Amino acid sequence: CVLIITGKGRDGQGVLRKLVPEWLKTPPLSARILAMARATRADGGDGAMYVMLRRNRAAGQTFAGKHAEAKHSSAKNIRDKHATDRPK
Repeated sequence: CVLIITGKGRDGQGVLRKLVPEWLKTPPLSARILAMARATRADGGDGAMYVMLRRNRAAGQTFAGKHAEAKHSSAKNIRDKHATDRPK
């Protein structure tokens, strides 16, 4: 589950508050969304929403997990490269 904070906007007419749910309902993102709901007051209420992601059936992981692993791998490669560039 992901918490998306859009903010309420002026007079409750926030652009992101209105458009984020619309974007999430359109392909290709809609195929990855299992459910959406308004956040509790403690998590932002009307200015935030929960988004439940579907699992990637082939890999057995969430869509976000796939990208998180790629970022972790890239960060590790950069860290390793800099470690080898340092004088000993």
